[in-house]
Amino acid sequence: MTENDEQEFNKLLAKPDSELIKDILEYNQISSLVLSGVLTVNPGSRYGYFKSVLDHNGREIKYPNGNDLDNVFIYDPYELEKGERYYFECELEKT
Repeated sequence: MTENDEQEFNKLLAKPDSELIKDILEYNQISSLVLSGVLTVNPGSRYGYFKSVLDHNGREIKYPNGNDLDNVFIYDPYELEKGERYYFECELEKT
């Protein structure tokens, strides 16, 4: 990612959650953040993440600058099977 790309990405993340969600929905031409992804769990961690994040039509979800939204984190995923594709509703959490 170039410095300019990083600056644009940081501008996106600085938006209020509701505005960023609206932008993601509009950019991807979808009506909700009910997505699917393949679960990966980090050994020894209480966190995992979904990769290969797709909308209901099987298209990759992207941020409004064109970067893939490919790391959707999940807390305490131990009742789920690694490597399986799951459907979920996405919420934004900024750190």
